[in-house]
Amino acid sequence: DWDAGEAQKEGYPHFMLKEIMEGPEVIENTTRGRLLVDAAEGPMLTELAYRRYMAACGVSRLGRIIRWALDAAMTELIEAGRVVALDDGAVDLLRATVRLPDQPDVTLRQPGDRDLLAIPPSEVQALIR
Repeated sequence: DWDAGEAQKEGYPHFMLKEIMEGPEVIENTTRGRLLVDAAEGPMLTELAYRRYMAACGVSRLGRIIRWALDAAMTELIEAGRVVALDDGAVDLLRATVRLPDQPDVTLRQPGDRDLLAIPPSEVQALIR
């Protein structure tokens, strides 16, 4: 007999083991989407990039589990050299300014509808100079 619950576990004895085993694939998929956001936007705060990525996925709230997955993906990208985190005094990864390696540290843009807290500190400093 076919059991929907067993089918969703895809052969694993329980969902927790299935989730653990799918972790690397989830991070790779998150990473791919993250790079697309960075390529389109240029240097930006990690939190803003997370929110743009989540909106594209139809998710509205940055909860603990989603933040963990996005932080893991971002850390992996930084360690692999696929993303650069600027040294601009951020106290944690969520407030860090990140960019792709081939992008400049600062891209001056029109503020538009951005909140001041969504503008990378390096961009604010460049505007002040």
